[in-house]
Amino acid sequence: MRWWTLQFIKAKNPKVRMKAVHRLAMKPDAAYIGVLELCLSDEVAEIRVAAVKALGAMPRPGSLNALVKALGKSHEDVRAAAIDELARISGPSAVGLIENSIKDAAHVVRNRAALALGAIGWLPGSPALEAWRWVSLGEYQKAASLGAAAVEALAAALKDSPYYHRQTVVEALGQVGDARAVKLLRTALQDDDFNVRIRVIETLAEARETEAGPGFIRALADPVARVRAQAAEALGILCNAEAVDPLIKLLEDLEWEVRLAAIVALGKMSNPKAARGIAAALKDPDAEIREAAVKAIGAAADPAAIEFLVPALIDIKTTVRHKAASALAAIDKEWEKNEIAHRAVPTLKAALKHKDYQIRQAATDVLSKMGIGRFGEPALGGMINASRLQRETVLECLESMLRDEDADIRQAAAENLGRLGDRRCFSVLEPALGDADLWVRCATAAALKQLNWKTDSTEVRMKWIAALKVAEELPMPPLRMAR
Repeated sequence: MRWWTLQFIKAKNPKVRMKAVHRLAMKPDAAYIGVLELCLSDEVAEIRVAAVKALGAMPRPGSLNALVKALGKSHEDVRAAAIDELARISGPSAVGLIENSIKDAAHVVRNRAALALGAIGWLPGSPALEAWRWVSLGEYQKAASLGAAAVEALAAALKDSPYYHRQTVVEALGQVGDARAVKLLRTALQDDDFNVRIRVIETLAEARETEAGPGFIRALADPVARVRAQAAEALGILCNAEAVDPLIKLLEDLEWEVRLAAIVALGKMSNPKAARGIAAALKDPDAEIREAAVKAIGAAADPAAIEFLVPALIDIKTTVRHKAASALAAIDKEWEKNEIAHRAVPTLKAALKHKDYQIRQAATDVLSKMGIGRFGEPALGGMINASRLQRETVLECLESMLRDEDADIRQAAAENLGRLGDRRCFSVLEPALGDADLWVRCATAAALKQLNWKTDSTEVRMKWIAALKVAEELPMPPLRMAR
C-alpha cells in the first residue's frame, strides 16, 4: 500500500498526486509524514496546501514538528496553511510557534498569523508587535498611531501588499512623522503601480518635504500622465527653483492635464524664466491651457507681464480675451498707456490681416484703445477713429470673401461692397466682373453702378455692361445657400 501510494505521489498527473495526498490524510500514519513533507514543494499550490492539511491529521508529535518546519518553506501558501493547522491542533500553546510569523515577508502569511493569534487569545507584548498586528490586519492608520514603532511593519507592507493596500500604507507613513518613514516614501516614488506613486507624491507634497524635490522632478518623465501632472503640482507647492526648466519643458507634453499642471506650478514661482515659459503657453492649441496661462501670468501682478497679456486680448477664444483683460486691469488700470504694452503693437498690427474676423476685430479694438492708428501713427491727439478702423476691417473681410470658393459667398460679398458706398471698393470689385459665376458677375456690376464707378478700359466696360444688362433684365435670385 505504501509503495503504491509513493508511486502515485510521484505521478506526472497533478490529479493523481492530489488523490494520493487525500488518501494519506484519510489514514493517519506517522510513516507517511516524510512523504507528505515532500509534497510541500510540489509545483501545484493546491497540492502543497492539501499536504499541509494532511500533516495536521497525522499523529503527534511528528505532525507538529513537520508543521513547524513548514513555517520555513519558501512557498507562502505552505506557511499560511501551516499557521492555520498549528493554531487548530495546538490552540493557545501555538502562540510561541507562530508569533514570529506576524513579521513574515509575505502579506498573506502575516495576515493569516494575525487572525490565528487573535483567535487563540494572543495579545502583543510591545508597541512594535502591536504595530505588526495592525499592519497584518490591514489597519494601517491604527499602526501609524503608534508612531515610530510602526515604521518597520509599515515598511514590510509597502513591499508586498496589494497596490490598494500600499496606497493606504503611504498615507499611514505620512502620519508617522519619522525620518525613516519619509525615506521610505521617497523610495516608494518608484513603486510599480501608478496609483501608489500618485499617493506618495501627494503625501510628500502635503508634508512640504523639500528633499523630495529631485524625486518629483524625475517623476515629470513618468510614463503615466496623471503621475506627471501630480509631480508638477507638487513642485509648485514646494516652489522648487530647480524645477523651472523641467516644468517649462513639460509645457510640450501631449496631455493637456499635464501642461495645465505645469502652468499652475510655474505660476507659483517668482521667477522671470517661469513667467516667460508660461507666456509660451498662450499659443497652446487648447483654450483651457491658454486661460490657465493668462490667470497664472496675471496672478504674479508683475508689470512686465503686460507684454505677454496684451497679445492674449486678440485670442480666438472669448473667455481667454476676457481673462486677459481682467488680468491687465488688475496689474495696471491704465495698461494701454504703459510703454511695455506697446511692445505688442507689431503683433496686433499683424493680426489686422488675420483670416479670422474676430481676431481682426479684436486687434482693431485693442489698437484703438491704445491710441494707435492702422499704420502706426497717433490719430487726433492720440485718439483713433474706431469706426474707420472697423470699416477697413470690414473691407478686408469682404475682399477675402470675394475670393471664396463658394459662389454664394462671392455674390453676397459683391452685394455688400456695393452697399458700403466706399470708392476704395473699385479695385476689389473690378476683377470680379470676370467671375466664372453669372450671378456673381451680375452682383458685381450692380454694386459698381451703385458706387458710380467709371473706367477707361473698353474691355472692362464691355464686361460690366454685359453683366449689368443681365442683372437689369432678369431679377437677381436670392443666395442659393438660402434657398
